[in-house]
Amino acid sequence: MSNENNINSKIESITKETLIVGIDIAKRTHAAQFTDWRGATVAAHLEFTNDGAGFEAILSEIALERSQYFTRVATIQKPALNI
Repeated sequence: MSNENNINSKIESITKETLIVGIDIAKRTHAAQFTDWRGATVAAHLEFTNDGAGFEAILSEIALERSQYFTRVATIQKPALNI
């Protein structure tokens, strides 16, 4: 399967029941944005640290948002570019 087909299949799998979590990965502090299938924000922007406590915080927020409105979760990670 080509990369383009893989990306298209992931996009097509997003439905009204999907919570989309966009994560901007950095060295010390990551940022997450929670949106619905239309791109509307469903939760406040969350910053979390690059350690166990930070990952517990993001997992807790995902579980909370999912339990309220969604049945599925899709994450999108964007790595930081260090030039």
